[in-house]
Amino acid sequence: MLEEIRLRFPWGTIAVFRDVYKPAEDTWFLIDVLDRLKEEKTALKHEVCLDLGCGTGILGIYLLSRGVCSLTLFLDINPLAIANTAFNLAINNLHHHALVVLSDAEEEAFVRGSVDLVVANPPYLPSDKRGPQDPALIGGSKGYEAVVQFIDFAAKVLRKGGILLITYSSLSNPKVVESHLIEDFIIRKKRVRRFFFEELYVVEAVKR
Repeated sequence: MLEEIRLRFPWGTIAVFRDVYKPAEDTWFLIDVLDRLKEEKTALKHEVCLDLGCGTGILGIYLLSRGVCSLTLFLDINPLAIANTAFNLAINNLHHHALVVLSDAEEEAFVRGSVDLVVANPPYLPSDKRGPQDPALIGGSKGYEAVVQFIDFAAKVLRKGGILLITYSSLSNPKVVESHLIEDFIIRKKRVRRFFFEELYVVEAVKR
């Protein structure tokens, strides 16, 4: 069996396959932000959403289960993550509201300007050549390369006025990330959560 554990929430169940990123502090932080946005904007509703680098699909499944999105697209470079997401959509009976795509976030897999909301928890840690490199954690030699790639892809697929919610870390060189972000987005809000050796950020940005 590929399945390692199951996580149960009031809004759904998430199975985690071996070798797929297990939801962690950054995931819960982003879900907390989505919860707050849902409470603040009771009419929060989007037609098309994208879970970029979906892993288990937890973020997109949350959006569907909570009625934030009518249709959610799930994209990941890892075939096992795509299988994990498809499995979780099926066990939550949400597969008829979803499209799951295997892609490297560089291909033109989506129509430009077709998405209302992108949620992304990309790899954001700098590489350590002394040890094994987990692609689910390592964002590049400096840590910010994958984050920048995700921002560029979101800028292509989001409509004008569309929303990007993305996580990164104080280890990802936030100045580089944010200077790149403001080329195509207006930063609406930046939230911070402190941990022992780093700070995590969730930025809400609006496509120009």
